[in-house]
Amino acid sequence: MPERKFVPSRGGCLRIPVTGFRNSYQFNLTNNIKNDKLIDNIGIWRKGERTLLITRETDYALRVLRVLSGVEQATTKDICDEELLPQQFVYKIIKRLNRAGLVGVSRGSGGGCRLTADLKTVSLYDLAKIMDSDNCVCECVQPCYRCAAQEKRGEPCATNRQFREIQNILDDELKKRSLFWMLFGPEKTNGSSSDLPSD
Repeated sequence: MPERKFVPSRGGCLRIPVTGFRNSYQFNLTNNIKNDKLIDNIGIWRKGERTLLITRETDYALRVLRVLSGVEQATTKDICDEELLPQQFVYKIIKRLNRAGLVGVSRGSGGGCRLTADLKTVSLYDLAKIMDSDNCVCECVQPCYRCAAQEKRGEPCATNRQFREIQNILDDELKKRSLFWMLFGPEKTNGSSSDLPSD
């Protein structure tokens, strides 16, 4: 299997060249809010299709939180109009964010959605879990996955160990980035080291 190299770079980026697939990709978690797109499609090719590590739901959830962070209250229509999001998705996303305690919802006349969490204390990793994304780089690192070859050998193979190393690097990078940092960048953190990714 081709060698995979993982290079945490300066400036808060993690670039992971993934070779041996149809193409090579780089994961750049700080290339956000550019051309109205919060996150590059982070993924790898598998069986001719790209599997996203940051799902559309997580992307949309970030956009919802971006709107709510700038207003006291907003309706779902306000959010959809501001971020050009499909309303049926926004309803589902707000429901999950509400269950997780990130967003409050008031119904009836004059009702709407409001931000109820401090975005500096919630990481991108947390949000992905709220949106039911496992962010796994491949099937064999999933907790419930059963590998017949591993059961036969009685221990993980070298490939599995490498994938787990990749997974740990990715998880660490997602945990380093607060939603506040993702939405507004390091210049808005007033120098707070807790909101800035380390090299």
